[in-house]
Amino acid sequence: MDDAHIADYLLSNDAGLRNKALTILYTDAEFKSQVSQFLRSKGSNHEEADDIFTNAIIATSLQIHKNKTLPHKGIKPYIFSICKYLWYNELKKRKVRKVSLQEFNLENGETPATFLFDKDTKQITTKLLERIGNPCQSVLKMWSYGYRMKEIAQKVGYSSESVARKKKYKCLKKLIDIIDSDAELKQYLRELK
Repeated sequence: MDDAHIADYLLSNDAGLRNKALTILYTDAEFKSQVSQFLRSKGSNHEEADDIFTNAIIATSLQIHKNKTLPHKGIKPYIFSICKYLWYNELKKRKVRKVSLQEFNLENGETPATFLFDKDTKQITTKLLERIGNPCQSVLKMWSYGYRMKEIAQKVGYSSESVARKKKYKCLKKLIDIIDSDAELKQYLRELK
């Protein structure tokens, strides 16, 4: 499928067409290989490159759908630039001093990320995760806490990190669909930015 059709699908209000576009982009082996080779040349491993590629595709889809406009240089160059940006940000984060959990006065099981949310946001996040159910809930929580795909696969009982990565991708798509289908929630999340 050519970029024009993918663009039309991403601009569509039909979640099925948007998901089809995401799948086409994600399974484009040549494009994925180009991005992965670039990221690995800059120090990422295969798993990190795949995660960044997935996140860049989702970010592109959300941005196009939200703004109802396409990147002027094309979808794939835009995704590639997001991948570079995400990787460079990851490198910057690795250089920042790591803060230990003991520096926060956290409740049992709480992380620095959840500590920073206010009560309303925590409730919405909890309800969203409940709506996607298990194992998606477990996979996305572990991923947000920084677990590697290999660790997630072991803890959830998947046969490989590849299976865990695919599950994370499907769970994120499911989460996006839930948000897309709830106009009030969508508006609330936009106001948080």
